Amino acid sequence: MHEEADWDDDNSKVLDQVLRLLETQQLSQQALIDRLEQEKVSKTWARDAFQHLITGSVLDFVAHLSSVPDRMLLDARDSNGLTLLHHAARMGVTLAVDTCLQKCPLLADAVTNMNGKPANWTALMALIDARPNSFPGGNDTLCHLASVLCNHMTAGGLQVRSPSGATAFSMAASRGQLRVVKALCWALYHKLGDSELAWSQVRRVINTPSGPRGAGCVDQALSTSTNLAMYLKNQWGGTELLPPPTTPKRSWGWGSSWSSWQEGRW
Repeated sequence: MHEEADWDDDNSKVLDQVLRLLETQQLSQQALIDRLEQEKVSKTWARDAFQHLITGSVLDFVAHLSSVPDRMLLDARDSNGLTLLHHAARMGVTLAVDTCLQKCPLLADAVTNMNGKPANWTALMALIDARPNSFPGGNDTLCHLASVLCNHMTAGGLQVRSPSGATAFSMAASRGQLRVVKALCWALYHKLGDSELAWSQVRRVINTPSGPRGAGCVDQALSTSTNLAMYLKNQWGGTELLPPPTTPKRSWGWGSSWSSWQEGRW
């Protein structure tokens, strides 16, 4: 009788273990099903959001964003890793940019895939790369959106570099965007604490080589805007990293900035 009781206890324990295992497997399978369903919903939502934005249905886009969690907005990306904010910025759609940032401020620092096209770009970099003449308010819209994005970004986000070494600073300098460069420099300076160390870091960023030639921001500015090159030198300690050029356009800018420096106007 005693052996039969032990046998029954053992069988009962084994049965309990089997039941618990089956229950765990069932829960795991249900969790997998739920996750796959959620991914399907997220992909459908993201596809519709991109469609609203690309087709210019801005009010539909804003309404579409109103009822989703922040994480879904952060995870919504195209095959290159561009978020909805990247696309809204490069299209110059102010309402869409504002809505994305209000809904999910973390989007301001989000970058594209390292193997994407473009690679490791923030929305600010996508904005600077855009053609402002296609924006409703032209270059004023680009400058306004750049200021908005700078305000939302962290110091780290402002200093993001692409695999080629390009930054928002170098991109804006190469396009002669003085107002954007000013917004970038002051935003980074303030976010780092308005100190001598903060100024030094801004100086380091604008004087760090980028691109295949190793140009700094002053070098890039000289080909488009002597005023911008002078601003970087005078306000932030910018320097030329490349030897004097031989192309007429940049030679003129380089010579003008050098003459200004010699005359003591900086």
